[in-house]
Amino acid sequence: MTNALNLTPVIDILGAQHRPKVVLLPGWGCLKADLLPLAECLAEHYCVSLLDLPGYGSNVHWTADYRSEQSLCQQLLAVLPEQAVYIGWSFGGNIALSLAQYAPHRVLAVATVATNPSFVARDGKGGMESEVFTDFEAALATNAPLTLRRFLALQLKGEDDERSLLKLLRQNAHILPASEQTLGASLAMLGRFDQGAALSSLLMPTLAVFAEHDALVPVAVADQLGANVQCKRIGSGHRPFLRRLDELQALINDFVQSLPCSRSKQQVADSFSRAAESYDGAAQLQRDIADQLFNLVDVDSLGEQAVVVDLGCGTGYSSARLARRYPQAKFVGLDIAEGMLTFARQQSGQVLPMSWLAADAEALPLADHSIDVIYSSLAVQWCEHQPSLFAELKRVLKPGGRCYFSTLVDGTLTELQQAWATVDDYVHVNSFASERHWRDCATASDLSVVQWQQPAIVLQYSQLKQLTGELKAIGAHNVNGGRPGGLTGRARVKALRAGYELHRNAAGLLPATYQVLYGVLEA
Repeated sequence: MTNALNLTPVIDILGAQHRPKVVLLPGWGCLKADLLPLAECLAEHYCVSLLDLPGYGSNVHWTADYRSEQSLCQQLLAVLPEQAVYIGWSFGGNIALSLAQYAPHRVLAVATVATNPSFVARDGKGGMESEVFTDFEAALATNAPLTLRRFLALQLKGEDDERSLLKLLRQNAHILPASEQTLGASLAMLGRFDQGAALSSLLMPTLAVFAEHDALVPVAVADQLGANVQCKRIGSGHRPFLRRLDELQALINDFVQSLPCSRSKQQVADSFSRAAESYDGAAQLQRDIADQLFNLVDVDSLGEQAVVVDLGCGTGYSSARLARRYPQAKFVGLDIAEGMLTFARQQSGQVLPMSWLAADAEALPLADHSIDVIYSSLAVQWCEHQPSLFAELKRVLKPGGRCYFSTLVDGTLTELQQAWATVDDYVHVNSFASERHWRDCATASDLSVVQWQQPAIVLQYSQLKQLTGELKAIGAHNVNGGRPGGLTGRARVKALRAGYELHRNAAGLLPATYQVLYGVLEA
């Protein structure tokens, strides 16, 4: 849709609006139509925004200043979702990385497809030689249609049916996707990109898919990226969505489904609210972790007017201990689950001088620099966007105030994940961020790390139903996107049991591993 002045960008929205938001960005010299098959696949699970880049195709009227990354980012962010996962192909991947650098609070995760952080070779790293790129720019300025046809041929190198694909796609190659000025300016931006260091320092989850037969982006670039980037390879040329669409869609879908944003906050809140009555009877591990975190709290650091927040207070188990530890302080029990707060309020009665507050940890209804201590045990892992969480912690803590938190990290319930993997390809087990991710978030928010511990806790069960019953009783069952719908049939349960039996140890018990992170941070 465009307005009377034809200045409003055209953005195609595919999929239900309530689903997690995904933005698809096409490559240089290309149009959104190239990514439409991928967008349609992803729209089965997500709300997909698909658009031509400024000055291209349906957005030829929506001009951009490709001389400035910041200006382009501002232009795109003004019309795209408030928060989304950004998926970019080739040049579109570079733009997605720029958006992640410029506005990390808006970008939940990044997936690049056939993208080189430095398209032109620099410092001995793989890419197009600068002389070749300069010649390509000159050829574009001299004869844009011919140069684009040659560029298309390069994109199809490595495909089994390269010639037939080229013949098919060249039927419309005589139509320029953008003005020669826009093509030249955006190509120059592609040549300027040097994002290797920035990519390795991104806080949000990042996936990079490389094509093994790509004539434009060497697959060896994958070996040059940091450990924070998930690198995957696919057996195709520069356009993997042509003949490897199912494989590409599966890689992206697995990545997005593993993200916290694929969980519904309301589903998390409802799940824990339903478990309020049964939680304490089944939460021995949770109480043990809360007790260990409590032992880290500095008793002597608070004054008489101190304010203490139990963030994700649940049934109020830790709140009561905190109130006894700090009898002179003012207490706030905060949780997103109304059912948990109701239970905690009833249990405390008039004994504890506490306020109870239903709120989201990523948007705390608390004044700047108003809190002395934030205590949070096994709650922050349910947040959608951890950088936003830590920014809020930094904002509300007084200078010198401390946050004591525990969370679960990747590797938790790995036995259950492996057992389910023998049954089907659905997401059955909640995923958790890495220890490095949590540390990077703390560092980026300017919170100082005082203590940092990561022990593994292994529980043991005689039967699998004891573990799954505990998870259900505490409300921590699967809330990820990509989980199967409906009930689990007998055959699948039987297969799951068989898969888990492979982990039965010498003592005849089934282990369940929890990777726990304890952190003490100071503002």
